[in-house]
Amino acid sequence: MDYIQVTFKIEPADPGNEVLVAELSLLNFESFEETEQGLKAFIPINMFDENNLQQLEKRLSDMFTISSSFETIKFT
Repeated sequence: MDYIQVTFKIEPADPGNEVLVAELSLLNFESFEETEQGLKAFIPINMFDENNLQQLEKRLSDMFTISSSFETIKFT
């Protein structure tokens, strides 16, 4: 199964990463990896909705500085 990897930059990272993991879990993201600048989150490609991601960033922007990028991770 192919996945989407979303890389987030969030400040402050603490508690930003914790809040982000909780919110992304509700959007069916399956696994997470903390980075120095934020978080990487993974979701099956068929469950990814870019609109949901944009809405989440908008909601969190009142509390955190947040940005993201995403790419497809292919498993063969």
